[in-house]
Amino acid sequence: RLHGFSITNDGILCGNWLCKCTDCWFSLEAYSLSYLKLRNDICDGRHQCEGGIDEANCEDKGKGTSTMLSGRVVEKNWICDGMCDAFDCEDEAVCHGLQYGRYCKRTLRDDVISNYYVPPGLICSKYPTCEAEEDEMNCTVTKETRNTCSHILTGEEVPVFNYTRCAVMDGSSHGWKLSEYCKLEDLRKYQTNCTDPARVGGSCYVDGYLSTIFEYAICRDKDANICDDKIEMKCLN
Repeated sequence: RLHGFSITNDGILCGNWLCKCTDCWFSLEAYSLSYLKLRNDICDGRHQCEGGIDEANCEDKGKGTSTMLSGRVVEKNWICDGMCDAFDCEDEAVCHGLQYGRYCKRTLRDDVISNYYVPPGLICSKYPTCEAEEDEMNCTVTKETRNTCSHILTGEEVPVFNYTRCAVMDGSSHGWKLSEYCKLEDLRKYQTNCTDPARVGGSCYVDGYLSTIFEYAICRDKDANICDDKIEMKCLN
C-alpha cells in the first residue's frame, strides 16, 4: 500500500478479486485469484478463500469424493493428479492399474485396518508399519539384485521394486517426502523406465541405455544427473 492511499473496495483491487486466505501455508493473508490460477489452485476442490470464491462457478466434472482402499475419503480430483494431496500420498497410490507403495493389515488403538497404506518412503525403512512386517521383507541386497539405490531415510542400499519405481515425488502437501524412495542422487535408478506410459515425460540414454524418464523428474534438480548428456536439465524458465 502506498503512503497516503487506501483500498476503497476490500473485495477487488485493480479489477481483480482478492481472496482472504482461510488455509494459508505461506506468509500472505490475502492474494488475487489470478495468483491462485497460476498455482492451479482454482477449482481444485479445496476451499482456500473465505466465502469459497476460489471454488465458485466450477464445472461439476471431477468434483465429489472417492473412497480409497484404506477407507479414507478424498476429493475425486486429488486422485492421480501428479501431486500428493493426502498426507501419505495415498491419492497417488493406484494409478492406471498400477500400485505405488503397499497395502497391508495394521491395528491402531484396537481399530483393525485391513488395507493400511504404506507409501514408498516407508518401505525398507527399518521401521515396520505392517502388522506382519511385510513392508520390511526382501529389503536385503544380494548378488542377484538388479536395481538398487540409497534409501531416502536410512541411506542404506536397498532394492528398487516395481511399486517404488516412478512414484510421485515431493511427498505431500505437508512437506514430508513419504512418496520418495531413493535419495536425490539416485533419481536415475528409480525414476526411469516407468511401467506406466502416462508417467513418461521423455527418453534419453542412461548409463548408455535408452530409457524413459518420469515426467516429474525432468527439470527437477541440477544435481540429479539422470541422463548421460543431462538433457533433462536443459529447461526454459
